[in-house]
Amino acid sequence: MHEEKSVDVARSFLSDKELRDETRQSITDCIMATKMPVHPSNILEEIICDADTYHVGTAEFFTLNKFVLDEMEARFGIKVIDRVSSSLQFLESHQFYTAYCQQKLQAGKEENIRKLRSFL
Repeated sequence: MHEEKSVDVARSFLSDKELRDETRQSITDCIMATKMPVHPSNILEEIICDADTYHVGTAEFFTLNKFVLDEMEARFGIKVIDRVSSSLQFLESHQFYTAYCQQKLQAGKEENIRKLRSFL
């Protein structure tokens, strides 16, 4: 999806910066860690994955989720037929990786799951 393009943008931006190759690689690895399905391999990647899906544990989930689904439809030219089921499936398979998000957002995510189930 957009992660590959984001890596290209990052590489271009970083090309004239005085950085170690390991730092450049870490930055691009963090970007690619957000590609679904996510598989973070270190704490930096866990942080960026949680930041990327922070909204799933907030009251803004339903508003932001609509934008995400609209973007998916526009980008891939496919219609998400059952938005409630798709969103529920995503939330049920989603996990927060950092202790911070587990403590601060897990309950909100579970509430959003409960609300989605009530729509079925």
